[in-house]
Amino acid sequence: MLAKKIGDSTGEQKASDLLKEIASRSIAAAPTVVMAGPAAVPTAAAGPAASAAPATPTVVAGYVPPDIEVVKTRIIQMVQDMSGEDGLDADTPFMDAGIDSLASVELRTNLNKSFGVSLPSTVMFNYPTTLSIADFLVQEMTAAEVSLQG
Repeated sequence: MLAKKIGDSTGEQKASDLLKEIASRSIAAAPTVVMAGPAAVPTAAAGPAASAAPATPTVVAGYVPPDIEVVKTRIIQMVQDMSGEDGLDADTPFMDAGIDSLASVELRTNLNKSFGVSLPSTVMFNYPTTLSIADFLVQEMTAAEVSLQG
């Protein structure tokens, strides 16, 4: 962080508090993420309360790679929801879509939660468009064997 680099302890604390607040927020109707692994899949016998719970990673026996088109569509929807901009395409830079540096932290947090992978803090600057970040997410999800469901 810049505040840490220049020795601004007050700024560093404020930035830390802001990042904690952003991380505590969740996306309504986040997609279900499925991770491959040895554990059993939950059954419908869990009852209606289980289906009303927010989407969480579920371990399944088989891995299904993510579909790049679905990933792009979900990212575009997130950006539109955050910025209020309509008609965005996959080549529109996030900064042009109204995602400033503060909003990029929130978008990264939302992407982490929605796609079930941990993204670096520089991801929004290294991959500044929906298409570039979707490609990166698909690579990360494939490497971690994380599938999208729903």
